[in-house]
Amino acid sequence: MTTTAGSGCGLFASAMSPNFPMTTERRLATIIPLMKKSLTIYSRMEIGGISQEIYQQLLSSMGIASFILGANYEVMAKNYLAEHGAE
Repeated sequence: MTTTAGSGCGLFASAMSPNFPMTTERRLATIIPLMKKSLTIYSRMEIGGISQEIYQQLLSSMGIASFILGANYEVMAKNYLAEHGAE
């Protein structure tokens, strides 16, 4: 059975809503929390990328070999001299 535009679960309630069967609308509603979580993770990754870029710019301005360690002692960033040494 197909619902009319704007009926169903209310997620797609507008005059422009497609006519989804009730079961399809319910299934679509189940992925919304997953999509929100995915967007949150993606946002954090983007912010991390910006932070990494700032670290790289700061490190590249130094005239000495330097690196940044994370909480677990992993190298998070290093400048050219730390990577290639004095040539």
